[in-house]
Amino acid sequence: FPSHDRKGTFTAGFLCRMTLAEWGLVALTLDATITTTINPYGLTSDGTDVWVALPQANVDSSIVRIDTATNAINATVTVGKGAFYVTSDQSSVWASNSSDGTVSKIDVATEAVTATIAVASSPEAMTYGFGSIWVVHPSGSIVTRIDAITDTVLATVSLATQPGYVAAGAGSIWVASFSGDAIYRIDPNTDSVISTITVQQPSGVVFASGYLWVTSNDDNTVKQIDTGSETIIGSVAVSTLGGYVFTGANRVYVVHVSTTSLLTAINPNTLTVTGTLALGQSPIIGTHSDFNIVTGK
Repeated sequence: FPSHDRKGTFTAGFLCRMTLAEWGLVALTLDATITTTINPYGLTSDGTDVWVALPQANVDSSIVRIDTATNAINATVTVGKGAFYVTSDQSSVWASNSSDGTVSKIDVATEAVTATIAVASSPEAMTYGFGSIWVVHPSGSIVTRIDAITDTVLATVSLATQPGYVAAGAGSIWVASFSGDAIYRIDPNTDSVISTITVQQPSGVVFASGYLWVTSNDDNTVKQIDTGSETIIGSVAVSTLGGYVFTGANRVYVVHVSTTSLLTAINPNTLTVTGTLALGQSPIIGTHSDFNIVTGK
């Protein structure tokens, strides 16, 4: 889940790389393991390379850039304290510094921090959509909207319960609230919550193949939500507790937060599990470029 006990210094961790084409096969294989000096957490793709957060709660954190051609870390950028989450608008990478109450903007071309934006306390998960960066604050039950061009805070949206992961799609911003059994829909035209969909214990949320996909930890399923009717129209059972979800190559991927350390692939057209892959240690968050990559510790 987005909020964890994150005190002190973190030990070495790893990232796992999987080729997307392999998810159609019966036997799934791990392509590469990339070692990091600190446990990696959030990650994002700029369309070519992958950027990974190496968070430190009490000192400045690092964001590293991984060359997808070589699997090598080829740049390290220092940001604020407690940078657990990152997102990208492709020209920039954004890091939420939870211990500082700021968001750092990194220019992809120069690999330098070009802006540091003060926001409310404890910024965590983020997404890019509608020309803005949307940042959740679980401690304050709010979402901050930052203009991705001017680097200014445009709005703060209040929620009834604590937010977790966030996604953009179907003309809206979607925020999962595990404690509230809710998915909040935010209209970017009014910067307000316009509806709430009931989902029991939602965690990860992503928009893919025309639908919203949400992990429900109440019954270990992934829910398919029609954004027009705002109703659950499908459900896929997974083997164990699901956390983060992401998409790529016509699949929805579930990162399991339990000790089974699995990654599950779902075909959104047939609502079937097409493969699982054991990662060996506790996975956290995944993203896609021309492949899948998942952080672990």
